[in-house]
Amino acid sequence: MSGRPVRIKLCGLRTLEDARAAHAAGADLLGFVLAESQRQLAPGTVAGIVMALAAESAAAGGPAPLTVGVLGEGDLSVLAAQARAARVTAVQVALNATPDRCMQLGAELGLPVIGVYHVHDGELSSAELELLLDACDLVILDAPSMQGGGSGQRFDHAALGVAGRSARLGVAGGLTPGDVGELVRRYAPALVDVSSGIETSGRKDPALMRAFVAAVRAACEAPLQEGTPHHG
Repeated sequence: MSGRPVRIKLCGLRTLEDARAAHAAGADLLGFVLAESQRQLAPGTVAGIVMALAAESAAAGGPAPLTVGVLGEGDLSVLAAQARAARVTAVQVALNATPDRCMQLGAELGLPVIGVYHVHDGELSSAELELLLDACDLVILDAPSMQGGGSGQRFDHAALGVAGRSARLGVAGGLTPGDVGELVRRYAPALVDVSSGIETSGRKDPALMRAFVAAVRAACEAPLQEGTPHHG
């Protein structure tokens, strides 16, 4: 591999049990959708989960998990208020993730900001992506979506050949325990983000969470496939 571990974000968690399972599976980031979506949670519900996890981690002598609030449309002041009420440690701008919007949110909240760049027709603009990377702590490439919670669809990962050298570039969209290893071995993104790929019948599945994390960790130990770009 490239020597830099690939971080894992398990997203769309809806219950304390989901979050516990994701944390126990070894996720680096736990994602909660505050945007309008079938997985949407109220900020107060997220705060309850976040505080319970923090208390349990402290009792066990470990650090609290890193948590991400996925934001949707709306006035920046409203979105910032949602993030504060949810008590998350980072925010993700999934819709209209312009450089200005991301920088303003980061300044308002004093939290890390993850931007989402939607790859249309398998193509991306390197110039646009660079501007967004400059404004965010990390950028996730995803398929186009009308909702803040992600599309659950894959985009053509060949687009990573254009932008795959960034140490702050993640990938989302249709990933599963069965195919995430190939993505990691080929492109070594900074982060992989999954939601529907760790569900069974619309509910988070702890076994799939563990399988997804195990697939990423195993791929991190394998040599990067020859001739493929990687971050760094």
